[in-house]
Amino acid sequence: MWTGYKFFIFFYLAKEIWTEKQFQKQVDLASYSSRNHSILEGTRFKRSIFQGQYCRSFGCCEGRNDNCVTQFYEANALCYCDKFCERENSDCCPDYKSFCQEEKEWLPHTQSWYPEGCIRDGLHYEEGSVIKENCNSCTCSGQHWKCSQHVCLVLPELIEHINKGDYGWTAQNYSQFWGMTLEEGFRFRLGTLPPSPVLLSMNEMRVSGVPDSCMRCLH
Repeated sequence: MWTGYKFFIFFYLAKEIWTEKQFQKQVDLASYSSRNHSILEGTRFKRSIFQGQYCRSFGCCEGRNDNCVTQFYEANALCYCDKFCERENSDCCPDYKSFCQEEKEWLPHTQSWYPEGCIRDGLHYEEGSVIKENCNSCTCSGQHWKCSQHVCLVLPELIEHINKGDYGWTAQNYSQFWGMTLEEGFRFRLGTLPPSPVLLSMNEMRVSGVPDSCMRCLH
């Protein structure tokens, strides 16, 4: 009977351990990085428990380096190979400990996983791409957008500000004016266009030897 009792205790403990391991796996797969979400530390993507060559292929980094990141395709996530990932709830790549900590020779840190170009409204644009933002043009340069600073004829924020007040009238967004600068509005939308400089510089032509009274004869 004592043998049966010991077998029952062993079976119960084994079941509890197996249940705890399964629960921990689910937590690890669903958890996100515990990096401080402050402005100074930023946010990191979730880690995973898969095995593979990540840091071994990408390289290791000393200290904290948020660009020391590689794609974790099996988990559709990112993982890190910098020393900062060594925390209780780690966001290190699966092979970080075995490669970056135990092997003496590291591969040099390679280029970041993040692609070249710029992001706008969730879309990726190649380096040198140009897009139009109302009346201004924006060029992707060095992973940043550099935009012209023209004053636009239609300003949605100004329309919204005016319509919040009690002025007895409301401002409207006229689509035919969208994309025009304020200067273009003055030049092309205030009535008859002025004569061009070439036209203004023209002088009356006279024909020598013909009296003024006979100028009409030439027509």
